[in-house]
Amino acid sequence: MIAFESCMYLLAGFAVLTGSLDLALGMKGQKNLGARLTDEGFADPLLNSQFRYLGTMWLGFGAALFLCLSDLPRYVVLFQGLMAMMFLGGLGRLASIFQFGIPMPRAGRRSSSGGSIRSWRRVEGVAPLPARKPVLVILPLI
Repeated sequence: MIAFESCMYLLAGFAVLTGSLDLALGMKGQKNLGARLTDEGFADPLLNSQFRYLGTMWLGFGAALFLCLSDLPRYVVLFQGLMAMMFLGGLGRLASIFQFGIPMPRAGRRSSSGGSIRSWRRVEGVAPLPARKPVLVILPLI
């Protein structure tokens, strides 16, 4: 139980720390981590808004997890809800992998011009990606 609790405290701390950084720095913080976008991309208001919003959700997740860990028997339902949200997020990632494939390593995602992977393939003379039909994923809610 101590190992589980320690892992949950690490997850909560990571979520609070990275969520706070995402909120404070926006996309410019990602630039320091090696994200490859044009300067216009890093300054895009829509992208920054979405990124900060999701960073705030991640920060809130970590704060709620800390609350749960302070008295787990009392907050067991909230804890289960948070873990269900994490699980559903993982299913969303799987749906993305099935629809678009496994993400490429960071080095191949963007060209020096900051374009998408499709435009990078056109610029570099690489064969274009095959068109894929969207995959509909139906998940039963229990």
